[in-house]
Amino acid sequence: LYADKNILDTLQVGDSLLLEVGTFRIDSTSHSIFDLKGQRTLPFRFAEIRGYVAWGLAALALLA
Repeated sequence: LYADKNILDTLQVGDSLLLEVGTFRIDSTSHSIFDLKGQRTLPFRFAEIRGYVAWGLAALALLA
């Protein structure tokens, strides 16, 4: 696996695979198209960031 020197966003391999992407038509005459729903507002919980706070306090304790 190597990167081309002139193209930075492309990787080349010797035994590459063929990838086919299939598309389909959307029949908008028989089905109506709806808008996306808004994001639900959920309560914020300390348990979500407890690990980050603990590691941050541990790092501050080591630096002090």
